[in-house]
Amino acid sequence: MNILLVSSKYPPEYSGSGHRAHWLYRRLTASHPDWSVTVLAGSEQHNDSVPYAQEGLPVQRIAGKPCPDRVGGWRQYVRNARNFRSEYGAARHWLESRPRPDFLHVFGESYVTVAALDYATRHRLPVMLELCNEMDSPWQYVPFPGSLQVRGDLQERYLLVCISERLAAMCRRNGIPEERIWCRPNPVDEARFHPVDEAEKGRIRRELTPFGPEDKVIAYVANFIPRKNHRFLIEALHHLPAEFKLWLAGPVATAGPTAATAAELVAQAREMAAKLPGRVVIEPGFREDVQRCIQMADVSAFPTMAEGLGTPMLEAIACGVPVVANRIPGITDAWIRDGENGFVSDLDPAAFAARLRQAATFPREQRLREAAAMIARAGTASVDAQYAERIMTLTAGNQG
Repeated sequence: MNILLVSSKYPPEYSGSGHRAHWLYRRLTASHPDWSVTVLAGSEQHNDSVPYAQEGLPVQRIAGKPCPDRVGGWRQYVRNARNFRSEYGAARHWLESRPRPDFLHVFGESYVTVAALDYATRHRLPVMLELCNEMDSPWQYVPFPGSLQVRGDLQERYLLVCISERLAAMCRRNGIPEERIWCRPNPVDEARFHPVDEAEKGRIRRELTPFGPEDKVIAYVANFIPRKNHRFLIEALHHLPAEFKLWLAGPVATAGPTAATAAELVAQAREMAAKLPGRVVIEPGFREDVQRCIQMADVSAFPTMAEGLGTPMLEAIACGVPVVANRIPGITDAWIRDGENGFVSDLDPAAFAARLRQAATFPREQRLREAAAMIARAGTASVDAQYAERIMTLTAGNQG
């Protein structure tokens, strides 16, 4: 089977959904050697179109916005129209110049993913579309006047993958039939995200941080963008005893329209951390070792203001680390059970700090029990098998 994987962003550029797509197909092709995968990707950080390989998978990046800078007022509509025409056209040209795939799997939303979905509709190809973020409609945005010719929806064989019941309910409100909706958690790779013993936890902590075994370490790994809310945790740390330490990490855009904002967020976090000497470590940059960042912690924080699901929350619980998260109805409260695998809290620094302090006292036996339950529910062994089954169902009857 020839599979075209399409992602709004793809490694090595940071994208949570892009990395999950990459890991998913590395696992699936290992268990299905007759499946071949080619990747088509957009970009936020780059503005050029180049082919490259990512750990054995061939990738074609298409990025060519003639108006990359953000503008306001009526000019944004002209900018969007020009950028769409450029990237959509380049993506469609690339798609039409290649052998037709048997199946498309689309992650995220960009002008490149719009082109792929329109291509699939025109050629009646089966599609699996992952809904990765909070949204009001499952269909992709097409700016005017492109919307007069390009559809953002699907007409033939398709399946919408919803990472939360909240997204599934949104699909139903938009008239999507139940049989076209698959609600499942993002898979947690149990080979990476699992509990470690106290000796290993201490070793990892010594390697990554200046903190000691007597400290209570709060960890948060997330992209440095405003909604991830890193600075809130520094505010909360003021309400905790001195033995509580904070370790903040995550990708920082170094190019593209979000680079300036990301740099400012890091600078502001460092300025705030200076008022708590010795208690905050900030490590900007992409982490290949996210699991180790979680395993060395006593509590995983999740103060993000909006999420489609929040996979790091699931991964932390699978590592046996309780989570304290912002209360996002239908998202965090669907996975966190207060007093068992963590707490949900309002974004009040004192209240959030109190929950962090409580979560740090959970006994090991309880944390291990919750880790096993999470892996059984959301581990790759279970979720990958469901992916394979649904892909085979969607492609049944293909003529090649």
